[in-house]
Amino acid sequence: LRPYQEEFYKNIRNSISKGNKRIMCVSPCGSGKSILIAKVIQSAALKNNTVLVLAHRQEIVDQLAERMKPYNNATVMMMQTAVRRLDTLPTPSIIIIDESHLIKANSYMRVLKHFNQSYALYFTATPQRLDGKGFDDVADDLIQSVSVRWLIENGYLAPFEYYAPKTLLDASQLAVKQGEYDGKQAAAMLDKPKIYGDMIQEYRKHAAGLQAIAFCSSVEHSQRTAEAFNAVGIAAAHVDGKMTKNQRREIVQRFRDGQITVLCNYAIVIEGLDVPNAACVLCLRPTQSLTVHVQSVMRCMRPAPGKTAIILDFVANFERLGLPDDDREWSLQGRKKRTRQKEQNTIRARVCENCFRTYAGNGRICPYCGHEQPKTQAEIKQDERAELEQITAENCKQKRMEVGRARTREELERIARERGYSRGWVWKQMQIKHITA
Repeated sequence: LRPYQEEFYKNIRNSISKGNKRIMCVSPCGSGKSILIAKVIQSAALKNNTVLVLAHRQEIVDQLAERMKPYNNATVMMMQTAVRRLDTLPTPSIIIIDESHLIKANSYMRVLKHFNQSYALYFTATPQRLDGKGFDDVADDLIQSVSVRWLIENGYLAPFEYYAPKTLLDASQLAVKQGEYDGKQAAAMLDKPKIYGDMIQEYRKHAAGLQAIAFCSSVEHSQRTAEAFNAVGIAAAHVDGKMTKNQRREIVQRFRDGQITVLCNYAIVIEGLDVPNAACVLCLRPTQSLTVHVQSVMRCMRPAPGKTAIILDFVANFERLGLPDDDREWSLQGRKKRTRQKEQNTIRARVCENCFRTYAGNGRICPYCGHEQPKTQAEIKQDERAELEQITAENCKQKRMEVGRARTREELERIARERGYSRGWVWKQMQIKHITA
C-alpha cells in the first residue's frame, strides 16, 4: 500500500476495534479503493474470514473480480445477483460494498438486513445522496482518506484545467424529475451549440488528440454526440446500459486500446470504471448530484508523466457543485435538500430593467420608455458562437462570492446580464435572499 493507504487501512481497523460494525470508508476517485479492498480481503484470509464484495454494475464487478483472483476467501458479484441468492449464500464475515453512496436502495438494504451479523465496509468517493438523506442509520462511523488536492500535489492524480462557457446554461429552465434535471430536455437545450459552445471546436481547441469521455444527457444525446465526432473524422463510439454486458465490454476495451478517441455514454462510465488513458472529459449533462458531477469529471485524472487533464464543462455544473479539488468534509448526517422553483421556458411578459414596468409579449423594446432590454439566452444570435473560458478555484470562488454579496435586485440583474442567466435565476435569488424589490 501507499503510505496514505496504509494510514487509511489503519484507521478502518481502529474503528472496528472500537466496536463499530458498519463503516463508511471515503476516499477520492483514483485513490486506489480496489487496492484497499484487496488488502482487507488478504487480512481476512489470514483469519479464515470470508468476504462478500458487491457492486451495482457488471463493469465494476469485472474489475474487482480481476483484482481478487488471488484470494479464495472472497466472492464478488452484482448486488442484484446477491439479492436473488440470499437464501443460498453462506453468511460472510465481512460485506464490502463498492460505490456505497447507493446503499439506501432497497436491494442493498435487503442484503444488509439478511446478513445483519456481518461486518460491513462501505467504500465510496462521495457519501452523499441526491435526496439529502444521511447514512447515520446504516453506518456507525465514517473514515475519510486524503483529499483530491493532496493527491494532485503528491503526484497520485493528474492536475487539471477546467473550462466552461462564458454564457452559462440556465438550468432553471429545466424540469426536475425525482430530484434530477430532465435529461431529454437538457439534451434538446444542448443541441444549440452556438449558444452553449461547439463541443467539437472546443475539444480541438483545448484537447486535440486526447482520448475523451463525453457524459451526455440521454441515450439519444450520446448517440448524436458520437455521430457528430465521427462525421469530422474523430473516432467515437456510444455506450449505454441497454446494451449487453459483452457489447459494453468490447466498446470500453476498444477505448482502452486507443481505437476510440471519444467514448460517449449516458450514466455508464460515471462510477468506478477504470479508464486510465482518458485525458479529457466533456460534461454535457447538467446535474444537481454532487456524486454524478465529481465521479464524472474525475474520470480523466488518472496520473501519467506530463499529463494535465482537460475538463470541458459545457453545462457549468461547477457553478452548483464546485471543482473536483474543492475541500469537502463528509458526514454521516443528512443535508437540507435544496428547493427549486420551476420556471417557464417561454417569455410571456417582461419587466423593463429601466422603468420597471411589466409588459406582455417577448419584445425587447419597452413600449413605455423605449429602453432596449438585454437578450435572453434564447435570443442570442446563432452567429455569436459560445467559447469556453478557463475556470480556476479562484474565479469559481469569486463568482460565488459575487452572488453572495449581492443585496439588491439591481445587483442580481447585472450579474444575470453578464453571465447570460434568465430572469428566473434573478427571481430565485431574490427569494433566497428575501429581497422584495
